[in-house]
Amino acid sequence: MSEKRTKADKAQRQADQLEEKTAHRPSQLSNKASMEVNVVQCPRCSAWLVVPALFTQSPRAKTCINPKCGNTTFSFTTSDVQVRDVPEELANRGYFLDSKI
Repeated sequence: MSEKRTKADKAQRQADQLEEKTAHRPSQLSNKASMEVNVVQCPRCSAWLVVPALFTQSPRAKTCINPKCGNTTFSFTTSDVQVRDVPEELANRGYFLDSKI
């Protein structure tokens, strides 16, 4: 009986090790949770900036939060807003570039 238990324990350890190895592969990173957000593009640096889902003023002003842009302030209307499906990490950061998606 102890021999069967030892084989079962060994098999379980191997399965756990395999799971740990595959959990950090780059292919797994692309399967992260994503969410739909409203975005508008900065005219200066072309970064996509996350905007609130509901806004009543049109045109509305937005300041670019991309550190490389220099806090450009620009105005946009509802027709400038797009809905994008992006990883949560980028959506929570508030801005992203096309190359990051």
